[in-house]
Amino acid sequence: MEIFAMHAKIIIFVAIQITTMNNIFEGNSCKSQCARSAYKLLMTRQWVSYKLIIEDYLGKQITYSVSKCKEYGELKKAVPEVIKLITDKITQSIETRGNIRNREFRYVGNDNDPLKDLLNSIVIKDLQTYWQFCQNTAGFVPIVWLEHFFRNSHDLLDIKKRKSKGEERISTSYESKLRNIELLPKLYEAIANRHVLALEYEQYYSKTVSLIFHPHYLKEYNNRWFLFGHAEGLEPQIGYNVALDRISCEPILLENKTYIESPSGFYTDLFKDIVGVTNKKDSEIQTIRIRAFSPYIFNLIETKPIHSSQIVDLPYNGNYGDFLLRIKINNEFIGRILQMGQDLEVISPENIRLKIKERIECMSQRYQL
Repeated sequence: MEIFAMHAKIIIFVAIQITTMNNIFEGNSCKSQCARSAYKLLMTRQWVSYKLIIEDYLGKQITYSVSKCKEYGELKKAVPEVIKLITDKITQSIETRGNIRNREFRYVGNDNDPLKDLLNSIVIKDLQTYWQFCQNTAGFVPIVWLEHFFRNSHDLLDIKKRKSKGEERISTSYESKLRNIELLPKLYEAIANRHVLALEYEQYYSKTVSLIFHPHYLKEYNNRWFLFGHAEGLEPQIGYNVALDRISCEPILLENKTYIESPSGFYTDLFKDIVGVTNKKDSEIQTIRIRAFSPYIFNLIETKPIHSSQIVDLPYNGNYGDFLLRIKINNEFIGRILQMGQDLEVISPENIRLKIKERIECMSQRYQL
């Protein structure tokens, strides 16, 4: 990231020069995609046929003649162009065999990626587009991230000036006023570089505690950031989380500590069955039926699902509609249900209905005159 920031101007200049040239790999046309498939397969140094290339492009095997594919015409244009580009750089680097109908090609050159400049220019052009996106959004991504990673290129990425002039084109509920949001880049780099941190953490119902923390994962939920990892001497051993707004001072890098990593896929599994960030060890996955009593709430939940497992079980019939979810129950889920008010009801299971009923009764007592 630092290297990219230091040379941002050079990258943009090079991108402008390279991407103005005709590039067979650029775009989503059939010809461009066939060209990318052909080049990828040739670089394996195996014999490559038109059939193999079209199967790679289609993502499936074909049981009929390649000449019957509707893409065959573009394929016949793309392959010779790719071969010419390769042989223009490295002569006698492509071997051929077979007749016209069954022609096969094999790359035998001494450069393992002879057309890397053309491929890299596509990436650079995408970076140009993203760069412009950063300029126009001026805060869609937390500003502290952009100002950190492009810290040596503020003349190109003048986020604050654009925001002050009202020139941003996209915005979200993110605000720089969120406490400790400026720690995000440092925590991200600690994760990326596998560094152990000393944290001072303010727990809700007790005094500040000192943690030796092995950071693994950052997650945002409901406009609040959480850092997950291994906190020495505390449970759970993997997946302990701290809210960024409760870190009381700048984290300190502990260079003499050996970093403890999380198992592969751990955090994907941790979050897949929950809403939010709370995954209680003894909680079981349950099938939840919820019912929406207004078209507005039904459409809202359908287009903004509470959880990825959500499905429509009963389309809205003029009176109500039902959804099913497979999740572990936590406070975040109950909060989402209560947020919808009187037009959303948990139908089953009964134990969840009782939990929500108790919450509503307590709320009702607060408002009794």
